[in-house]
Amino acid sequence: MTQDKHTKTAARVAEKNAPVAIRVAVALWCTALAAGMAETVLGAAGELSDPNSGMGILPVTLIIGVRLLVTVVFGCIVVALLHGRGWSRVVLAVLLGGIGTATLIYGPITQLVQGEPLATALGISDAESLVFFLVRALHLTAVLGALVTMFLPSATRFLRNNER
Repeated sequence: MTQDKHTKTAARVAEKNAPVAIRVAVALWCTALAAGMAETVLGAAGELSDPNSGMGILPVTLIIGVRLLVTVVFGCIVVALLHGRGWSRVVLAVLLGGIGTATLIYGPITQLVQGEPLATALGISDAESLVFFLVRALHLTAVLGALVTMFLPSATRFLRNNER
């Protein structure tokens, strides 16, 4: 058996043996990625429907394209987690759980510290912004849940046992 076939077989075995904690973490990471993509689409729709927005179709399309590329890359990293690749947990924790979360909460926290009302800090001013807020809340909840579940003892054992 070639190395490539062995690696693919090992990945399939690891996926089938993944504990519930890993499966839940993967589902939550997928939810977070989908919610992030939804936020991008909602934001783009808002920009394009706002007559006062300076953004045209080209910059908005570029933003959506970059977000889609980032989502695909992190989707592949999530699949690596399911296949038992320990490095993927570190990448997801640092980049999405740490840096990604910080970028999502920095603005609202800064506004609250500066004395802005809660609705203003959260960007809630109408039904459209409420939908965006709810998607963002789902996004953050999924990230936090994924962070917790992928560090449960059963997940750690699984990743340790599948190191190559």
